[in-house]
Amino acid sequence: MMGHEDEDVPSLLDELSKREVWLEFLGISYRKGVIDLSYATQKKLKGNIHRKARALRRWMLRKDASEERAIAAMIRSMNRKPFERGGAHELTWSRWFFPLITSGTR
Repeated sequence: MMGHEDEDVPSLLDELSKREVWLEFLGISYRKGVIDLSYATQKKLKGNIHRKARALRRWMLRKDASEERAIAAMIRSMNRKPFERGGAHELTWSRWFFPLITSGTR
């Protein structure tokens, strides 16, 4: 009986990998062998970018700053979150999440 169950495990994993959505957990999704940010995480990040852009536009108009200065501030702000340096045991996007993502490799 044990040998029969072992033979079914690879076929079960193959079948699961063919499904549209196999798993979404903690902001990561697994679909058809590809690991990516989940839809909810992508939507949240886009919302954060949109709100930050609007805030910087208001700042630019209030301070009479150049577009180049506002764009540079946007880039600094957007790079800070994923690439900030945490302690050795802190979760950071660049250390813990980016190595998991395989969607851009195919």
